[in-house]
Amino acid sequence: MNTKGKLIKHLPIQTGEGHKGTWQKGGFIIETTSGKFTKTIMFSTWGELVDSTKQITTGINVNVEFDLESREYNGRYFTDAKAWKVEGVDSTPAPVRKSNNNSDDLPF
Repeated sequence: MNTKGKLIKHLPIQTGEGHKGTWQKGGFIIETTSGKFTKTIMFSTWGELVDSTKQITTGINVNVEFDLESREYNGRYFTDAKAWKVEGVDSTPAPVRKSNNNSDDLPF
């Protein structure tokens, strides 16, 4: 699955030790606009993606590819959106230079 939105916040990095060694978990929050409603989505990241995601500046648009996973705990279900690819998107078009005079601006 994928979605696009504006990166609004990086979440604190959590680290720990497991039977496979040291792990780190991070996350970030984006805002998406669907029609006239704005939705907020929290994504979790693991491993090397944690560091690369932190390099993306807050406030820019991102494209996120992710998987959804739900699990049951004590009769309740919890869903996690795990990002596996995050890219900054340059959504700002280059400014168009307008000339108010009618002269020929050719360099020759």
